[in-house]
Amino acid sequence: IPASTITYSHAPGSVFPVGTTTVTATATNTVGSSSCSFGITVLDAEDPQIVCPADITVSNDAGQCSAGVLYEIPLGADNCPGASTAQTGGLGSNSAFPVGTTTETYTVTDAAGNTASCSFDITVNDTEDPVISCPVSLLHDNDAGLCSANVLYDVTATDNCPGVTVALNSGLPSGSDFPVGVTISSYTATDAAGNTASCNVKIIVNDAENPQIICPADVTVGNDAGLCSAVVNYVAPTGLDNCPGATTALTGGLGSGSAFPVGMTTETYTVTDVAGNTASCSFDITVNDTENPTIACPADITVSNDAGLCSAIVSYTVTYGDNCPGESLAQNEAGETHDFVSGQVRAALAGLSAAHAARCIIAYEPIWAIGTGKAASAADAGSIIGLSVRGTLVDLFGNDTAEAIRIQYGGSTTEKNIGDYMAHPDIDGALVGGASLKPGFVDMVRIAAGG
Repeated sequence: IPASTITYSHAPGSVFPVGTTTVTATATNTVGSSSCSFGITVLDAEDPQIVCPADITVSNDAGQCSAGVLYEIPLGADNCPGASTAQTGGLGSNSAFPVGTTTETYTVTDAAGNTASCSFDITVNDTEDPVISCPVSLLHDNDAGLCSANVLYDVTATDNCPGVTVALNSGLPSGSDFPVGVTISSYTATDAAGNTASCNVKIIVNDAENPQIICPADVTVGNDAGLCSAVVNYVAPTGLDNCPGATTALTGGLGSGSAFPVGMTTETYTVTDVAGNTASCSFDITVNDTENPTIACPADITVSNDAGLCSAIVSYTVTYGDNCPGESLAQNEAGETHDFVSGQVRAALAGLSAAHAARCIIAYEPIWAIGTGKAASAADAGSIIGLSVRGTLVDLFGNDTAEAIRIQYGGSTTEKNIGDYMAHPDIDGALVGGASLKPGFVDMVRIAAGG
């Protein structure tokens, strides 16, 4: 039998590519040859590979609820050519990624249909604070009759992302009744990411309403027996105000329960509220001198005629007095001041020795100046004291005793006129009445002392 040989289109042990390869084998001898064929199929059973970038975390772009993010797009690899890579989830590089987390997914597919995927997260954090707007300062007067004012205002907030809320932290909300004074209302805006911003509203409510006060009606009484005055009691007025804390004080006059001098005294009360608003009322207390003066005449006198005359010079003394010293306005205007005052001095000191008289202090106080606010000028008062009072003392007790007696002036003295009286050489001091109850009395003492 002749020997045969065999040949192959692909020798055994060859590298066959993925796919189907037909192998032909041929046997040959001296007679001839014979062939056969078969297929060898190589399947691609290996998945491709792909690697994604690491997770990315960024802050939002200014004023935006997103951020533009650029990254390197992953590209798959495979043991066989022809693999393709595609984005299968997310937005893609250089997109505007919203606040929050977006998952980017890429898939590589080879020619055999094998696949591999990878994913990574892009997180955009909202790091931008919201913007809140408060009115800086609001100034209101109180509502009539109330110690408050109803105030409306707006607080607004904006943010780069939706969902911002505004909350009151302290103070009072818009539309409340704000008390007189200063109220600070504090607000905070919070966005969905928890970023915050705060502002304050300063609400100032002024008490622009004056308090109210009503005085009693005018009072007219007669003098108390034997006195040139009358004790008068009345219900002192109390002021009212829209806010608590108002105080009422006597700002003129003497006050209830005082001895009011003959004449008219004006009582003034002032109510002052906490804001310094004031209101005043006044009424007059008139004390009429309804008491007649006293007079005592000597007994009948019988004398003999003076020698060679059909008459006789007769001296006598008539004593008189009154519950009120000093001359009245009518006597002053009629020019009777000197005779009246001199007569009062003589009557008051009748029977005193010079030694006893030297221990007296005399006050000249015209009735028309008692509590009326009217005052004799320093020149007029000094003239009456010098001529009518001290001059009479000279007649009664001699010059030395007259100079030893201190003579004061009284009648509506104030811090404005005390200096003029004290500067007059015939006035030795002042008899201070209602002015001693007023703050200006301290100034009167200082001025009188030469301060």
